[in-house]
Amino acid sequence: MEFKISKLRNFLYFIYILNKSKFDFMNSKRDIKNMFKSYELDAKKASYIKTLMTLEDEEVEKFIKEDQDFNQIVSINYQNFSSFFEENLHFLEKIKKDLEKLDNEFNYKGLDMVVSFYKSELPSIKSIYIFLGNIDNMGRGFVKNNTIFLFPRMFKDYNYAEEDFKMFIHEFIHLMEYNSKKEIGEEREFFENVARCFAPKGILFNKEFAKENQEFWHKFVEIFESKGDIFNLYREMMNCGKH
Repeated sequence: MEFKISKLRNFLYFIYILNKSKFDFMNSKRDIKNMFKSYELDAKKASYIKTLMTLEDEEVEKFIKEDQDFNQIVSINYQNFSSFFEENLHFLEKIKKDLEKLDNEFNYKGLDMVVSFYKSELPSIKSIYIFLGNIDNMGRGFVKNNTIFLFPRMFKDYNYAEEDFKMFIHEFIHLMEYNSKKEIGEEREFFENVARCFAPKGILFNKEFAKENQEFWHKFVEIFESKGDIFNLYREMMNCGKH
């Protein structure tokens, strides 16, 4: 799989976190704010940024050019952000190289049982983007429109490729939820718990999660080992009132 680095998407995500007040990202609140002179968007446009980042480059650029608010923010801030991005680009390039090596070594056939449980198929990924990450030891990621976004941990003291590849596989597993979400709906906590039942590389099982949520865990293992699926699990948890 191809891991990508996009300066424009990194810029857009900074705008997103500033508008959403998620300042536990990369630097302190003041450091991030000092990088930008103006960044305010209305709530609807700020929320659209995650969708915007999944579009093709030409579509992203076209939208920014045609939208007055985004165009102004880019005009005022992009050059300053570019200097910051270039200073940190070598971190991103190292992470990209390490993740690609682990990806080439990973046997995706090992996920066949996971795919079967989700009544899905091995996901077709549109893009995988790597972002300027967190300065703490918590990596983060999310998926949207068959695109995976990764925010590595300990970004300026990086030696955690194995852990961040596990994060990638966790997000990869989330892409298998599409078919079941059409029937079950947006049950965020339920789907997160299911994904966490699988060990960090998708190899069964995640014993650490078992310690945190024993009731969910035991029901998951019971259904999985009896060749059940995610729909069986959801019905069982609904009956228990624990979905």
